[in-house]
Amino acid sequence: MNYLHCFAITYGVSGAAAAIMLAFGVLLVLLWLTALLLENTLLITIVLALSALHGLFLVLSWLNPLKARKSSMAIALPAALMFFEGGAAHGQTPEVSPKSPMPDNRFVFPLSLNEEPMERLLVASFKDDPEYEGIEPQLFDNNASGKGLKILMYRKDKKVDVYYEPGVCFDEKTFTLGEGLGYTAETKMSPSQFAISESGVDIDIAFRDKSGRNVKILIKENTRDVRPFPFLAPVGDNVKDPAKLFAVYMKGFDFVRRKGTTVHVTVGDRELTPANFPITRDRQKVYLMRYASSLVIGEINASVTKPYVIENISRGVVKTGDMRMLINEGGKVQSCWIDANSDTIELRFPNGFPNLLTLPQNREVRGSWQYAVSGEELFGGTYSLLRDGSKVCIELDVTKNWKPRNIPFSFRVFTGIVRMFRTWPASYRWNATVDLNGMSTESKWQRK
Repeated sequence: MNYLHCFAITYGVSGAAAAIMLAFGVLLVLLWLTALLLENTLLITIVLALSALHGLFLVLSWLNPLKARKSSMAIALPAALMFFEGGAAHGQTPEVSPKSPMPDNRFVFPLSLNEEPMERLLVASFKDDPEYEGIEPQLFDNNASGKGLKILMYRKDKKVDVYYEPGVCFDEKTFTLGEGLGYTAETKMSPSQFAISESGVDIDIAFRDKSGRNVKILIKENTRDVRPFPFLAPVGDNVKDPAKLFAVYMKGFDFVRRKGTTVHVTVGDRELTPANFPITRDRQKVYLMRYASSLVIGEINASVTKPYVIENISRGVVKTGDMRMLINEGGKVQSCWIDANSDTIELRFPNGFPNLLTLPQNREVRGSWQYAVSGEELFGGTYSLLRDGSKVCIELDVTKNWKPRNIPFSFRVFTGIVRMFRTWPASYRWNATVDLNGMSTESKWQRK
């Protein structure tokens, strides 16, 4: 129930009022309309309190008709407010009607969500190698990304070489890790095993690199009591010139134990030495090798060139492409999301995100947003919108850090000391300009 109804009910309980209360009632109506126009929560609260007091006097005058005569105007004015159209006030939960028509049949929304499905990955770091700092095998098994292995090899010069099996999709234009893409090639891999079991990780991969050298990756863990935990990978911290905000949420994350593990990684005749990690895992020493399954990889505003334009919009849930949006009673986007197997990748807007077509001219509109996976908030920030003629300037700023949950105490302490693991999302900001005439977008992510 919104403030207008509360106001009307407060007055509706009284059937009569003294003549002197009529002027006070009119003043309250004016104050009420002013509070709604300014959207001032404090003023609304004050008016509600005065309304309750006024109602008490009306009831008393009703009980004692000798002191005052009935005033039909005092009753009619508040009751008439029930017929004015009003949106939900700040802090209220929107009541969504699935098929309620909107005043404007078009909705322009500038943000986008995408997913990169991946089955599992492992990132192995090495020390004192003249060429490579790390190697990352990735396994895919879906229609969007293809089926097979992709190997990322992190070079000393911060470039990344990428090798992938036939059948795996790879787009060089959207690759943004490190200092950018180095050498890339489709190649056959045999063997090509990448499994994760109760005993840990089991990898056996071989292929030829750009120089014709044999690259072999053998990592076989033999441990017990593997208990993975959720973790947000800081992949975005190494991106110099981002084309998207890349959020790799690993629901099942762990480190490779050193005891009982076979590691044999070679590039040609050179064997790579695995780096160690200083923190133990379940009182066991571990390598700086981390692996994950149950991955939920989201992309926010990846290479946006035009906004979403939804025709014949209605309140409730609407779908555009793979993305769904919830339009609240105020005609704003309450949230948008995409499905990622059994998970959801979602942007939430506590106060709603407005239709760009309904923005006022030359007046900044601000709000907040949150990024969540299956209901768990990972990070968030603020947005600002400013319309000048047919152009809308947009800023999406990440200001809220990741707060790890349900992770071991030692890693909670570690991520508290090495703050980059928590703070890297807040180093991103997205700026865009939307042309409402041509429905085009010029946008760019930047590191702050």
